[in-house]
Amino acid sequence: MKITWLSTASILIEHNHTHILFDPYLKSYQVDQLKLFDDLLKNVQAVLITHPHFDHFSDMDDITKKSQIPIYVCKKGIKIAQKNHLPLEQFHEIVPFQQIDFDCFKIKTYQSCHCVFDYRLIVNTLKRALKLKNIKKTFYFAKLNHIYKIDKRNDVYGYEIHVKNIHIFLLGSANLKDDVIYPENIDILIYPYQGRSDLVEYSLKIFKKLKPKIIILDHFDDAFPPLSSYIDYQSLVDVMKIEMPQVQVIVPEKMKPIVFDKNEDSFDKKVIYDIIKNR
Repeated sequence: MKITWLSTASILIEHNHTHILFDPYLKSYQVDQLKLFDDLLKNVQAVLITHPHFDHFSDMDDITKKSQIPIYVCKKGIKIAQKNHLPLEQFHEIVPFQQIDFDCFKIKTYQSCHCVFDYRLIVNTLKRALKLKNIKKTFYFAKLNHIYKIDKRNDVYGYEIHVKNIHIFLLGSANLKDDVIYPENIDILIYPYQGRSDLVEYSLKIFKKLKPKIIILDHFDDAFPPLSSYIDYQSLVDVMKIEMPQVQVIVPEKMKPIVFDKNEDSFDKKVIYDIIKNR
């Protein structure tokens, strides 16, 4: 099985000939990746969206023009697709605890919620966004935010993924609902490290709840400046060595697959091949 971080919260999971793409956001801001985008779509069997914010959903126009890949998203995402005149027959509405299977992939949906931006993060973002040199981009992304506006409590999902004997939980935003029972003791947590100024302490609470063996970070890149910023993950890696030393934190490099080979008896006997920088 391979897991590849493509950029932002975009994740590709492959096993044998089955390729599932999560939250693609490539073509919208990385012109040099147009060919990569096209090549990806040739092999993908399905696209699953955690929530239809622009940095998770705005590539749907290009995807529907280039392929007939089924796209799974919440009801709000269907409405956004309709307003943008996308082919609705290609979209499939997800609901909580829905089972979606593709060959060896067994996927279950869990309603989660969006990370709540804290005051310090909001102030720092506004300082960057309102600089004269950034005003044009700020208005552009503000317009996108309006087009892709969601209910942050009800339009966000996580995906529990079983690929043969490997157990994965993927989040698109760093938050969980208090009234939902999520899978615990998972093999791999794919976690978006973005959205708070207190990310280390905040994330530790989520990690201790889900109890993963491996954490793969994503969404820490500066994908849409000036509203986004690059997140320094080193403090988290250092703290995890003390607080949860049994957990391996993987900080991937873009486009470089992580290859897992799980032993039947214990995931602790994993093999990670083309390993990215495990900082």
